[in-house]
Parts: sequence; C-alpha cells; structure tokens
Amino acid sequence: MSKVGEEEGSVFLRFEVKDEDTGMDGYTAAREIRGKKHIPASGGVPVIAMTANVFREDIERCLAAGMNDHVGKPVNAEEILAKMKRFLPVGR
Repeated sequence: MSKVGEEEGSVFLRFEVKDEDTGMDGYTAAREIRGKKHIPASGGVPVIAMTANVFREDIERCLAAGMNDHVGKPVNAEEILAKMKRFLPVGR
C-alpha cells in the first residue's frame, strides 16, 4: 500500500496485491476491507479492480467480493477517471 495523494482530509491509497508477496489476492483483500465492521467507514471505501481479467464472469467475481467497479487492462485513462469520479464526493 502506498499513499498517492491527499486533499481536504481525504487520503488516496494504492494497493498492489501480489500473491507472492502477501499470500492474499485482490478478492481476499476486498473481502477483508469490507469485513472490518469495527471501522465505520470500511463499507464505504471505494475499491476498484484493475486487472487483465475482463470477461463478464471476472467482473462479476470482483463485484461479488465487495469491489465497487472494475477497470480492464490495458487501462484507458478516460475510463478510469470516469469511474473514480463516481466515488469521489461531490464538489471535489
């Protein structure tokens, strides 16, 4: 995890999930984030998958794991910005 920016009290983080480093894949990471019931905002943390797996069943698997959306690789900058804007507070 690395911090990539901060604006008016909001912190933007980037997670890189690699099986060989953590033993955890992105699906497990999303479920872990959603499972943090003792952290009130954990259910509202936007999680957007970025993966080369782009078949409908891959996207459905991401959503079932608790991710909010999916971006396929290679990444289209306009697509990812549009999806990120859906989850940013209005007026930012």
